[in-house]
Amino acid sequence: MPVYEYKGRNSDGKLITGMMEAASPSEVAGYVRLQGVFVTDVVEKKQKAKRSVNFLSISKVTKTKASSKKVKLRELATFSRQLSTLINAGIPLISCIHITRNQTEVKALKDALGDITTSIEEGNTLADSFAKFPHIFPEIFVYMVEAGELGGVLDEVLERLAEHLEREHEVNEKIKSAMTYPLVVLGFSMLALSFLLTFVLPKIISVIEGMGVPLPLPTRVVMAVSSTILNYWYLIPFIVLLVSLGYKRIKSSPKGRETLDKLAIKAPIFGPIYTKIIIARFCRTLGTLLKGGVPIIQSLEVVKKSVGNVIITRAVTSAQESVRNGQELSKPIEACGVFPPMVIKMITVGEETGALDTLLERVGIFYDKEVSIVVGRLSSIIEPVLIVFLGGIVGFIILSVMMPMMSTMMEGL
Repeated sequence: MPVYEYKGRNSDGKLITGMMEAASPSEVAGYVRLQGVFVTDVVEKKQKAKRSVNFLSISKVTKTKASSKKVKLRELATFSRQLSTLINAGIPLISCIHITRNQTEVKALKDALGDITTSIEEGNTLADSFAKFPHIFPEIFVYMVEAGELGGVLDEVLERLAEHLEREHEVNEKIKSAMTYPLVVLGFSMLALSFLLTFVLPKIISVIEGMGVPLPLPTRVVMAVSSTILNYWYLIPFIVLLVSLGYKRIKSSPKGRETLDKLAIKAPIFGPIYTKIIIARFCRTLGTLLKGGVPIIQSLEVVKKSVGNVIITRAVTSAQESVRNGQELSKPIEACGVFPPMVIKMITVGEETGALDTLLERVGIFYDKEVSIVVGRLSSIIEPVLIVFLGGIVGFIILSVMMPMMSTMMEGL
């Protein structure tokens, strides 16, 4: 029987190598895995050139330069689930990467997996290899993979990570789809109104002015708007650019970003939705990390960078210090004034019972559903409000045109 040389890592993350006589690479992988070692590679010793054994006769992946393009959450979730399934089947890690690389159609991910294969062959861990591509694999991905490698439960962690990414993707897609229709309607309506004000109304207004009747206030307002658009249209892109640059500059400064985040939380109608999204992301991310075996300090560090709000980030930083000093997590979270009492209570109970990860996941799922319901309801409200608003503008324009004509007709009578 052939002799195989294997590589893997134990529960402490230490690199383990050895040789074994077996009928096939899968037999080696199965035996070594029973010893508590996570297999990363199996190579037939008598081969002159080192070559990773591929169970599906896939050729060796050559090193490629990875693209800097980001990968969508849905594609990353699919990759996580595929990798989890292959690892659970007992296939060595190198072969798993080969297979997932050939299955994916995303060029950025395919290129990165080529470099990751080389990195693993050089003796690096899977987590360290993923960490080289932060534009593709977020910190939550790297930390959870590291915890999975150390605990010998990488397949379970990847499955849990796939579920987390899929939920994040679903929430984002629901928000986008709910806002797309109103924005499209508003955009086309603005174009139609611009055409009306710049091409149609000037001709009608010239006729009205020739009547020699006093123009009422609505007509003068419409004439002023139409004249401004016609004479100073070239300033509109400049104004839009200035507003955009000003917003970016305010957002880039610490004080400006804090002000914008406070306004986003306290904004009418949209503020509660934004707050629910932040709470769902905080609870889901922290719960997923803790359940994956990531220490709470590192978990809070990942959450701090993913919530996207300065107020919550400051609260998480305080929570890190509190936990580091052996104190409660819930107190600094409560102090920020964003989280509702239910969430604070769940965190407190979770700390007392040791089920913080489970309770946080449940709260995250609850708020994901809340966001979906509220966004759907908001979408159904926005549509009629938008129609009434645009109808009011069109009605005002028609009224401004009809008033001088009606005045002339009344004088004729």
